[in-house]
Amino acid sequence: MLNDPLISIIIPSYNRADLISETLNSVLLQTYIHWECIVVDDGSIDKTLDVVQKFVDSDDRIKLVSRKRGPKGAATCRNIGVDLSCGDFLIFLDSDDLIAPYCLEKRLYKILNTSLDFVVFPMVFFCEKILDDTQLFSNPSMRGDLSQFLSYSFPWSITSPLWRKSSFKKLKGFDENSIGGGQDWELHVRALIMSMSYLVCNDELPDCFYRKHEGVRISNQVSKAKIESRKELYTRIGKLLLDKVTLDREQKESFVGVFLQLVCEPFLTIDYRLSILSWKDFTDKLSISKRVKFTGLIYLKILHLLNSNQNRYLRRGFFYGTSVLPDFSRKSYLSSDKKLEVLKFINVEEDCSSII
Repeated sequence: MLNDPLISIIIPSYNRADLISETLNSVLLQTYIHWECIVVDDGSIDKTLDVVQKFVDSDDRIKLVSRKRGPKGAATCRNIGVDLSCGDFLIFLDSDDLIAPYCLEKRLYKILNTSLDFVVFPMVFFCEKILDDTQLFSNPSMRGDLSQFLSYSFPWSITSPLWRKSSFKKLKGFDENSIGGGQDWELHVRALIMSMSYLVCNDELPDCFYRKHEGVRISNQVSKAKIESRKELYTRIGKLLLDKVTLDREQKESFVGVFLQLVCEPFLTIDYRLSILSWKDFTDKLSISKRVKFTGLIYLKILHLLNSNQNRYLRRGFFYGTSVLPDFSRKSYLSSDKKLEVLKFINVEEDCSSII
């Protein structure tokens, strides 16, 4: 390993002319200087390319490429970025999020001289300025990381890990063909199924910041094609889980709960028959208990008859006492002491917008 290994920061972008300057300025503020930043544009029709080009012209560590192959989407852009990268390590940063000045330095310190495949650092939400919100991205849980992912309660986000590139390559990249979302989730689940070695550094300062805003990251429009794509993704992960991992009852029920909410319920608005058949097929493959299987069928039928948008309340009544309903109500927040520590490194007034 080199004394100063290169870290590749991969940023997919699409119509982010108003925000990507802040993101790139947060990269320029890094205390560790041996990095490259590859922005892969997904066909922006605003001024994103012009904005990024100014950064490219001022710092040769920043590179801009446009996606030249299909399919469209962040997953494809990230894979293109990895293929073009020269670094020993990888970070995936979204074009509207930010990283703290110490991000690369601290992460590299944790992974150097180890055999770890990746390390994970905390992330905090923000609205307009860093630390105007102190809610942490991950919720506290005594459950394992795989169990949390299977219940769709994410223990970390796409930006939280620093990957060893050689390890990431073993995953063969992000799934480019899923149009129903969940590519980040799917990649992390695969990494855990493969028993990759990693360290979650929850005691460290948060070093990345997830922007809350009115813009939509992934389209919320429901289409049959998107739901079919989700179904295929969860079915494929289900098969991989059964082949590689011994799941307990709680993990199985959590996973079918996600399938119920993200596949079967949306299908009800388009094709009732497909909703029921999908539930039956998925629960059969995972050997789910007859009680949960039957309860799901009755729940879907009643939801269909009521044509109700109060499905979350119906779920609580039907699946009480099972793991089909993970608890998303718990939230955790950054302590006052850690907030002050972060503020030592970050000028929140400048808000990462004053470099270029």
